[in-house]
This record gives sequence, structure tokens and C-alpha cells, in this order.
Amino acid sequence: MLISKITIRKTTTTIIPREIAGVTMKSIINPIINSNNEVVGFFSVILNIDKVSQIEEVLEDLRTSIENTNASIQEIVAGAK
Repeated sequence: MLISKITIRKTTTTIIPREIAGVTMKSIINPIINSNNEVVGFFSVILNIDKVSQIEEVLEDLRTSIENTNASIQEIVAGAK
């Protein structure tokens, strides 16, 4: 899949999960095209986004906790009526 995207001159962005490399990374690969319009290589940047990924996980846990707390409060209010 990656090779086909490079040969058809498309930038590829991929998230590499923490389970594969120990940290969550974002890979951006751009094909290099010569004057004959041929793909002759690629330029790649890999960014460590592990902290961003960890923050997203914590925010999701917090959202779930708030939803559960809200549901519990609604049950208490309904029972008090």
C-alpha cells in the first residue's frame, strides 16, 4: 500500500501505534519526483506524538467518567421524586 501511494505521487500520513514502536508516532512520506516526472525516492518525517495520544486517552477516560457520574445523578434525582 505504501509503495503504491509513493509511486502514484501521493503524500502518505500514517499513525504508528504505541504497541509497534513503544511510542505513538506519526509518519509523513512525500515522493521525490525528478525532471522526467519519475518517482526517484522519498522524503520522510516521523513525529513522536505519544504525549498527544496519552492526553487523548486520559480525556476519553474523563469523558466516560463524567457521563457515568451524570447518569448516576439522574438516577438519584429520579428516585427522590
